[in-house]
Amino acid sequence: MVVIGRINTVTCVFILKNKRTSEMAKPARIGGVIHTYQKYDPQRFPSPGQPPPDLVSPALEHMLMYGGMRPLTDEQLARAVRLDPSQIAGLGPSLDALIAMLLERKRKILATYETDSVYRASHQAYARRAKRSQPPARFRKRYDQAVRDQQIYDLERLWYSIEDDTAPFARELVQLIEKLGEKYEIEELIAKYDFTGRIELTVEQALAVKQELEQIDELLKQLQEARETAQIGVIDMEALAEFAEPGDLAELDALQQMVEDYVR
Repeated sequence: MVVIGRINTVTCVFILKNKRTSEMAKPARIGGVIHTYQKYDPQRFPSPGQPPPDLVSPALEHMLMYGGMRPLTDEQLARAVRLDPSQIAGLGPSLDALIAMLLERKRKILATYETDSVYRASHQAYARRAKRSQPPARFRKRYDQAVRDQQIYDLERLWYSIEDDTAPFARELVQLIEKLGEKYEIEELIAKYDFTGRIELTVEQALAVKQELEQIDELLKQLQEARETAQIGVIDMEALAEFAEPGDLAELDALQQMVEDYVR
């Protein structure tokens, strides 16, 4: 008699015989059912001594079949071009000179200005703007809480709740958000850079100084990377021209043009 049973998706076949037949049969192979039930078959599993399977070829075929055709950006193309060391053999001193020039420019800025006064001015401008606003009664509680918390997100949500961007209170909120944003920018400037000078800055001047310092930091990063990796194309030549003399960029311009030719 044959009985077919299913144990955890594995079909097992049991052959039931009477006592006399089983006594005459040969001993059954040990472990067959258990190994199959545990999803392990030593005859199908490879030996640990065999070489590992090829995983690269299937992955490459998958990439070729399903890979996207997204175009590369100008920066990605520029990073893909690496000049031969012989082509930039004399460029090291030029890059070092540009780095030193930017560091000196940054040092002079930090040694010229102080930021305590502009910090107070940004806080006072925000406070004055908040006091001048006249929210409707239904928005008074939310407005007061948002002003105390000094969160742009809360002020923006309040602006959307008005549902009329021409309303006087909506226009006041826009001006208040702008003042709060300037206050944040000034606080970030003070936290990021150490000023040691004595000349006071207005809020507008401080924001311009912050933009210049951040641009210098980005150019320094690009020049140092170009010096280490020979990827001249990553340098923003237009931004660098604002700080360097025309003669200082002649050799770098020629290499930049070479990179553009390679990219093209």
